Amino acid sequence: MFKNFLISLCILLSFSVLSKDLQPITIYIGYVAGSNSDKIVRTLQQELQQEIPNPIRIDYKPGAGGDIAAGFVANNNKKETTMLVTNLNLAWWNITKNSNYDYRKLVPVAYLGTTPQIFVSTPSLGLRTKDDWDKLDSINPITFGSSGFGSSTHLDGEVLFYKSNKHMLHIPYKGSTELLPDLLAGRIKTAYHFRLSVQDFIKEGKLIPFAVASHQRLKSLPNIPTLNEIGLKDSWIPVWQILVANPGADRNLVKQVQNALIKIYNDPVRYDKFSEMSDLQLDPKTVILKPTFIQEQIDIFKDYAKKIPTFSPKNLD
Repeated sequence: MFKNFLISLCILLSFSVLSKDLQPITIYIGYVAGSNSDKIVRTLQQELQQEIPNPIRIDYKPGAGGDIAAGFVANNNKKETTMLVTNLNLAWWNITKNSNYDYRKLVPVAYLGTTPQIFVSTPSLGLRTKDDWDKLDSINPITFGSSGFGSSTHLDGEVLFYKSNKHMLHIPYKGSTELLPDLLAGRIKTAYHFRLSVQDFIKEGKLIPFAVASHQRLKSLPNIPTLNEIGLKDSWIPVWQILVANPGADRNLVKQVQNALIKIYNDPVRYDKFSEMSDLQLDPKTVILKPTFIQEQIDIFKDYAKKIPTFSPKNLD
């Protein structure tokens, strides 16, 4: 038994020494610890580390709705592998081309999936059905909180209110952790939130779910209809999540990450675990990120900005 223990220990130590000699992968997050992006990256790290011997690290560069982290990775020409999990904020910031980086330098790695948001309200608003929504005043603005200008919670709110011909009083916060207490206290009436942040409050009746911004219902909250189901079709934007790398990234490592994700997404057990822990809706068929994806999304956002004046980053000037 002692001999077997020594053999196992030697193997473990050998792997540890080997991993120290391998080039690390650093995945950056453009938001604070505890954010939805943080949950996605930590789940991603755990799954990838089972497939790739290289050390996978996590680092934070929060600020400007993820744009600071995007600029850091896009401008990193060093022969090292840094990656970034980013979302539709990347397209939003680049509508006006005011960013201090060229998004075209980012190396496409993977399309991770979408993170559905739930439109919730305070019980006092009485918003439970499409009829309740239709009866809401179309003249006086409804208070709507978001986790900041350009955040997915902000942009989906803009589209929903625009498509419904209703006016909102947008109140941006510095993250969802600051927004939630005011929503629970009734100081704001409506907001978009991710499931992991609000599901307990929904079950306790402290927040009322109206609908999910998604093509399909959530497995964990199957009684909440989608916006499409209640007659508000195309009144939301899919909150996509992608993985990109810096220009100087080791292309062999990029390929390893892609192959690892394909393996994970095509394993039913790991697929379900990854989806539950990260709040992602996954599609094994679309893991490899198209080189044209970001530009296509920017074009979509430009179209929204033409229709909805408050949608554009120009409002920050």
